[in-house]
Amino acid sequence: MLRWESGSRAIACAVFAAIAWLPPRTNAAANAPGFGGADTTAVPPIDCTKVYSPSDVSGLMMPPVTVTPSPGGVAWCDFGNDFSGDISVSVGSNGSMEALWNDATLTSNRAKFVSLTGVGDEALFEAGTNAINPELASKKGRTYCIVTYDRGTVDHYRAFNGVGGPELGKRLGALCTKALVAVRA
Repeated sequence: MLRWESGSRAIACAVFAAIAWLPPRTNAAANAPGFGGADTTAVPPIDCTKVYSPSDVSGLMMPPVTVTPSPGGVAWCDFGNDFSGDISVSVGSNGSMEALWNDATLTSNRAKFVSLTGVGDEALFEAGTNAINPELASKKGRTYCIVTYDRGTVDHYRAFNGVGGPELGKRLGALCTKALVAVRA
């Protein structure tokens, strides 16, 4: 689920947007079969342009880069440019965000990720040698942060392919750290 293709990403955003508009579950509903007692505490909204600046992705995306709120969550932000590249940061405490974390940690996908220190309580980064769209999943308490990086067009990909795994993991992890601080996780 973490490796979103452009079409499935739009579908996922639509699903997350629909979930975001659902009223909070009561404790009885949270303990009902199938819910697994997932924490549905909402995170506070963040102002993407106050938390981030285009310089946060300098060297990862070709300028000019814009920072905008992303549909689907109150603490979701996108970095974008005219080359179809984007970096999305999604933060939340609901079951959908937990499912994304679980996809990286509890499924066979776990073998693709390496641990990354200094981001939340735990963080994992996927950037194997063929990872065209690197991803980061982190958790602080019951708040999750997922960062996806779509490198955009072929020319854009070639220009920014030089940022290697460990350095890229740190850079994407810094985006999660800022978001987790902003929601005070």
